[in-house]
Amino acid sequence: MEPVIRPMRQSDLPELVHLFSDAEVMRYLLPPNSAQEFLQEAALCQPPLVYAVEDAAHIFLGYVIYHAYDEESVELGWVLKRAHWGGGLAKALTRQMLIRAKAEYKTAVIECAPAQAATIHIAQYFGFSSVEFRDGLLVFKTNL
Repeated sequence: MEPVIRPMRQSDLPELVHLFSDAEVMRYLLPPNSAQEFLQEAALCQPPLVYAVEDAAHIFLGYVIYHAYDEESVELGWVLKRAHWGGGLAKALTRQMLIRAKAEYKTAVIECAPAQAATIHIAQYFGFSSVEFRDGLLVFKTNL
């Protein structure tokens, strides 16, 4: 069953606290000042920068990053609970986001730390090319 991408809700706060407390999940990410601040500033804002991901049973799996990167591009990404790594969830989410992005943008971007092998693999799997190194991150881009 495909994962569901939905707007975040205030009730997602405990799940975000749990997600952000996992050092392995956060290894390459800047930790937010607080989960509540992240929820307010990135998820409950308009337009949202991130969206919740859940399974068919409405269990929170993590979140996706989906927002304008520049005038022509959307940034895609995902932050998932460690229990859901390696099972194809990130590929399924990327596929869903690319379908949506094709109707809204000309290009898509994925940023990641050079050591994030899984993210690099997914970017290349979907035809993204490394275009630059910015602020310590690899920037991958693809035309839509």
